[in-house]
Amino acid sequence: MSKTHVASVETMILQPIVSLGGTSATGDVHGVIVIGTSPRLVLDESYTNHLGALAQQIGTTLALAKTFENYTKRLDVRWKNKLNK
Repeated sequence: MSKTHVASVETMILQPIVSLGGTSATGDVHGVIVIGTSPRLVLDESYTNHLGALAQQIGTTLALAKTFENYTKRLDVRWKNKLNK
């Protein structure tokens, strides 16, 4: 049986979660994701861009879920109004 060496996380990044097209400067922040970086990779521009894209995808998914939730609430109200007539 081989042993696998697990490297410890030494650096963490706080990445704002924003929707597609939003920036933390415009105030469209849904939250913050805490990401432990790999000690085996260089924390360069490409790496940080990847982490930013990940956080943006999470933000866009949250925004879409909220839009869908609002849409279904509106449909529910319409159906209730139709049934009560």
